[in-house]
Amino acid sequence: MRVTIRDIALQAGVSVAAVSKVLNDYPDIGAETRQRVLRIVRELRYVPRASAQRLVTGRSQTIGVYYKSMVNGLGLRQPFVAQLLNAVKEHMTLLGYDMLLFGDSSSPHYQWELLDRAQHREIDGLMLLGTLEEDMSEILKGELPIVGLDVITTGPRAGFVISDNEGGMVDAVHRAVAAGYQRIGLFYGPLELPAARDRARGFYRGMRESGLPICNRWIVYGGFDFDSGTRAAGRLMEQSDLPEVILCTADISAIGAMRTFQEAGLSIPKDVAIVGFDDIDAASYVYPSLTTVAQDTERIGQAVTDLLMRLMNSPVGSMRDSARRVHVPTTFVARQSTRNMV
Repeated sequence: MRVTIRDIALQAGVSVAAVSKVLNDYPDIGAETRQRVLRIVRELRYVPRASAQRLVTGRSQTIGVYYKSMVNGLGLRQPFVAQLLNAVKEHMTLLGYDMLLFGDSSSPHYQWELLDRAQHREIDGLMLLGTLEEDMSEILKGELPIVGLDVITTGPRAGFVISDNEGGMVDAVHRAVAAGYQRIGLFYGPLELPAARDRARGFYRGMRESGLPICNRWIVYGGFDFDSGTRAAGRLMEQSDLPEVILCTADISAIGAMRTFQEAGLSIPKDVAIVGFDDIDAASYVYPSLTTVAQDTERIGQAVTDLLMRLMNSPVGSMRDSARRVHVPTTFVARQSTRNMV
């Protein structure tokens, strides 16, 4: 039988109102009474009903997550997305929040469908991944607190947390040049996604700043998934010559490319060096281990949680634009798939 606050009140010898005040941290309760009630709460393993909490706090303690996986078809099987969501979950859990994952929709009215579902579930805030600002333009006009992860989202109660995708790729190009690489190629990702565009932009900027010529034959679509990486490597090997190093816009596609090159008898990094982007767990497990531009998922998870809480606790439009735009730096991680890149 479920324990109620009446059971706690009876055993503690206090009123139901007093128990309610203790559970909701009201200050007008004596220390001895508070300690006695909390001890009985622990002993009886009392768990408050979510509906009752909602009546008191006006919140469901639930955060929605919308991940539009139709771009690459991988959904949560995309390793970096899974790591990122896990980091966010850890921080949200510490604050007593659950996360509710909303599914994809191919409907042309999916913005309204998502908003209807969000309102039906009474979520307190929403996180967006793998989508575009223009795809969510109507929802972003409303008062639901929204944070975009690696996607720019603006609105009266919206903000975003994004890695320095362009700067991270610029840095990778400069390090490749400093290591003596002159022939540099790129496996780019789905350009409809801001992160992929920024990384590609960083490649071109880094090449211009280094004064190196860009060979279009070595610029190939590599996607954000393993199979796209294998196909990109196959197409590149049809060329008369290979670049000395290939910069990939995702670790998982870089690992796919490594597999294809190795199966063709090429040595990494002797015949061709590989650099990824993300620093997924598998990057350090493959052989040779993958040099990469690391995104700090722990720091991103903390930033997303902090920003969403601030949006939820601030009046609509009261936060400065600069406070709603969080950029997280990347870090270069040198491993065995390159030579002399430090």
